[in-house]
Amino acid sequence: MSIPENQKAAAEDEQIVEMYWQRNPDAIQETDQKYGHLLWTVAYNVLCDAQDCEECQNDTYLRVWNAIPSTRPTSFAAYVVRAVKRVALDRYKEKSRQKRIPSQLTVSIEELKRSISSGVTVEEEYDAKEVSQMITDYISSLNDRQQYIFIDRYYMLEPVERTAAELQISVQTAYREIEKIKRGLKRYLEKNGVYV
Repeated sequence: MSIPENQKAAAEDEQIVEMYWQRNPDAIQETDQKYGHLLWTVAYNVLCDAQDCEECQNDTYLRVWNAIPSTRPTSFAAYVVRAVKRVALDRYKEKSRQKRIPSQLTVSIEELKRSISSGVTVEEEYDAKEVSQMITDYISSLNDRQQYIFIDRYYMLEPVERTAAELQISVQTAYREIEKIKRGLKRYLEKNGVYV
């Protein structure tokens, strides 16, 4: 009987995490080999600058190296993606204080704000953790394609055109799906007492 691909990936991730726990410097190389391209892509979608992306990757590896001995992540892939997003967002904030830079982050956050913002912020209605769980529950209720579109747009910060190409649908269809998802999210939040 063969091991399913997702279990193989998990086993490999567990081995990489174990290497970090053992303070084996090869853990960084293994992380780069397995997730380097993904981390670079996430950073690029925030920063739109190749040199900054490479620096973000290196900062991410250092951050993971320093954090893992005291933390054992349940999903290593999610852990490193979250780490690179934090590093890239910190760099974005630093750069945006100096000058305005183009970014998919700016576009997707503004787009989402227009959909669900009002005079009362979500933080005033609910603790951010509760709202985050509501959003996670809503996303889980979507079909696979809608989940992919939402995560690609608002988590991975991918341009809609790229998402449409990956799913082999028209850009117009992707935009319609995004609007449908945002309307559904707004209704779901309001149904749960978060008025937006």
